[in-house]
Amino acid sequence: MSITRANQARSVDITYIPMQKGFMYCFAIMDIYSRKILGWSISNSLEAKWCVDVLEDAVRRYGLPEIVNSDQGSQFTSALWTYTLESLGIKISMDGKGRAIDNRWIERFWRTLKYKYIYLNPAENGIELYEGVRDYINYYNEEKVHHTFKEVPHERYQKSIQESIFNQTQLLTNKPHCWSEIWGVLHGLDLQLAEYFNFYNHERRHESLDYELPASRMRLDKLYLNIFCPNNWGIYIPFTGKDL
Repeated sequence: MSITRANQARSVDITYIPMQKGFMYCFAIMDIYSRKILGWSISNSLEAKWCVDVLEDAVRRYGLPEIVNSDQGSQFTSALWTYTLESLGIKISMDGKGRAIDNRWIERFWRTLKYKYIYLNPAENGIELYEGVRDYINYYNEEKVHHTFKEVPHERYQKSIQESIFNQTQLLTNKPHCWSEIWGVLHGLDLQLAEYFNFYNHERRHESLDYELPASRMRLDKLYLNIFCPNNWGIYIPFTGKDL
């Protein structure tokens, strides 16, 4: 399968993190196309709910992927994990038994994290570990040039999302009233798609709706336009005769 855009497929995994005394576990979610880490967490247990909570947070922040790939660990074969993915409409992909290279993208990230930070800075406690991993992941996402495609993961992710949005807007020329504003703001300010949609629906009062919030009008009217965008965030824009 060829991965050609952001939010097409994500890789998830759990790794063991040694400390000065004891150890913790780290769970992370990576966008395979850009190698950006979209979600992560530190825990002293291996509960499936822990992984599901991080997954759902990543979906809220970045939208739905088409596929999530994992190994066959107990967390990822659990009823809770598989039910959550299926209920969200995400395809489930799992490594072959004993084939760590099937999930090589995130395995390489773990190697980088451990050799570049963890082993050089063994944490004394959970708080120090959390803060250190947070800072390294921010550096990895925002500054580190990835050796494979010679781009920063965050920049590669954002560029792909914007290209997808632009391509989709070409299909929406019959509804330029709302989309011209949305695309202009996204392109000019480089905002996250989900963040702007939330603002548009719940905070921005629309002139053509007598300055009502679109989300409020949606609850009152049964007639609305349902648009699904490249990262599968749904924006529901109520429309009146002025929009037709």
